[in-house]
Amino acid sequence: MPYKHPIGQVAIHDLKYLFIRKLANPLAAALAHAIHCVAPDYQKYNLLAVPMPLSQERLRWRGFNQSALLSKTISSLLNIQMASEDILIRPKNTKPQLNLKRDERFENISGAFAVTNNETLQGRNILLIDDVATTCATLKEAAAVLKQNGARSVWAAIVAKE
Repeated sequence: MPYKHPIGQVAIHDLKYLFIRKLANPLAAALAHAIHCVAPDYQKYNLLAVPMPLSQERLRWRGFNQSALLSKTISSLLNIQMASEDILIRPKNTKPQLNLKRDERFENISGAFAVTNNETLQGRNILLIDDVATTCATLKEAAAVLKQNGARSVWAAIVAKE
């Protein structure tokens, strides 16, 4: 859905900034339905759901990773395996992408991700899950790291596109 859609924008904002965790379930259900509609044969790809990681600072502030909440529900609804939440980590503490220009977003996120267990990724098709994408800089950087560590392919599933 477009991020400017009033229902989606409020739901995502309230999940991330008012810490209303229950909003992850309906957002994930909508995303799971979209995945099923766009790729009805998704099960043949042996997908591994990987949530977009947060920096430790952001995780401490929020108390949860919204992408991990989305991933758990999507994994359950679509009956696909979910990777451990720490398989893709974000050891580099970056500025929030929210107020950065396009080129600044790519520079800011460069080198921000690492993989903790590349054996799990070997030859797997990854479903990288996040809440919002604007320039897709974060998704592209994470996908590149996953592929460098053995993933066969990386698909991105996002709730909203800004």
